[in-house]
Amino acid sequence: MTPNYSPVTLLTGLDAVSNMDFVHVNGRVYYTNGTVIGYIKNEIATAFPSPSSDKQFKRTLRAGNYIEYYRSRLYTAIGNVMSFSDATRFYRMDLRYNHKQFDGIITMMKAVNDGMYISAGGKTYFLSGASPEKMSPIKVAESGAFPGSAVRVGSEEIIPGVLGDAVYWESDEGVFIGYPSGRVKNVTWNHWTPLIYPNRTSAAFKDDRGYGQYICTYELPGNITLDISGRFPVYTGITTIS
Repeated sequence: MTPNYSPVTLLTGLDAVSNMDFVHVNGRVYYTNGTVIGYIKNEIATAFPSPSSDKQFKRTLRAGNYIEYYRSRLYTAIGNVMSFSDATRFYRMDLRYNHKQFDGIITMMKAVNDGMYISAGGKTYFLSGASPEKMSPIKVAESGAFPGSAVRVGSEEIIPGVLGDAVYWESDEGVFIGYPSGRVKNVTWNHWTPLIYPNRTSAAFKDDRGYGQYICTYELPGNITLDISGRFPVYTGITTIS
């Protein structure tokens, strides 16, 4: 969308039910939806090229459901596998080494200044370290993030004087904030937790007159029954939090 809200078509022929994920790095927006992967610059979308044929074991970085940038590399995740590019060579990976496998489906992958938050197999982990080969996962929550619920924000927007990035996400235990160094806080503990596990979500963080507000919308499972109250369909348990 342009500044005056006019749509510009960048890609066509995409799978309508495959969500596209994006990350902005140095003037380019990198995208992937599990099938395609590439970047957008100056309103032109370009697919990742294949590495030169003389580069043994080098292949195009695997497309994923999620894409993230951390310390000179792009990361993608699909199923229970996280793949990562060669350093500064975002389009390619080494098939022998450039991947990590988790115990379950990955539903979140967000970086902060000194590591990455990963949800997989119904748990959330913090991976610290400068290089992916040396990253060791530390469990920080007994629940996994709802798919699509993670948003990265500046810590300064949450706690004045705290520098670096932080990550909001939602799980069946409530809404979490993950700070640098793997410090995690459940900000709705004992006050509110969702009554359903959504198929997928979409989230945003906004500044509302000086107050930070995390907003998460649900795609409800097909077997959920809506109660009708007055003129408005209401699902019991849906709550607005700010």
